[in-house]
Amino acid sequence: MTRALAVELGKSGITVNAIAPGWFATEMNAEAADDPRYCSVAFTSQCSRTLG
Repeated sequence: MTRALAVELGKSGITVNAIAPGWFATEMNAEAADDPRYCSVAFTSQCSRTLG
C-alpha cells in the first residue's frame, strides 16, 4: 500500500513513509517464536532482532 501511494502521490511531489512494527508473539505464531532456527532466519530483516 505504501508503495502504491508513493507512486500515485509522488507525481504531485508528495512523499509517503511507513513505519512497520516488528514481530510480536501471539497465539498464531507461538510455535514459530519458540523455534530458534525460525527466529534466526526471520529476525535477519529486523534491526532489533527481538520479538515485540
